[in-house]
Amino acid sequence: MPAIGPPSIALVWGEEGLRDLCRLHVLLGKAGISSEVEFGLSDEGEPWCVFCRRRSDRILAHFALIDGGFIGDWPGLRGIVRSNQLGDVIEQFVRMTVLGFVASTTTAGRSENQRFQ
Repeated sequence: MPAIGPPSIALVWGEEGLRDLCRLHVLLGKAGISSEVEFGLSDEGEPWCVFCRRRSDRILAHFALIDGGFIGDWPGLRGIVRSNQLGDVIEQFVRMTVLGFVASTTTAGRSENQRFQ
């Protein structure tokens, strides 16, 4: 995954959150989807992350931490997905998109599209 921006952004997402986002970036690549990742903070100081197709403005998914909970939004989704765990929101993105059909096996012997842990 490309550089993640200022250290303050990395601290806000936390180690587990960044690990989940990195896994998604790798999974997108394995699915043949070249992506770019952008991080930022809202006016209220809450973190957001956007995955876009490389060399395009096309948004693949948007994740944010709002009021202590994680949300996700992506094209074709009606409403938003909410959870206390970023991995749960990412899992829903994977399952609800074509990426849910990617079944690459990791060295640990589990499928990449299984729960992010």
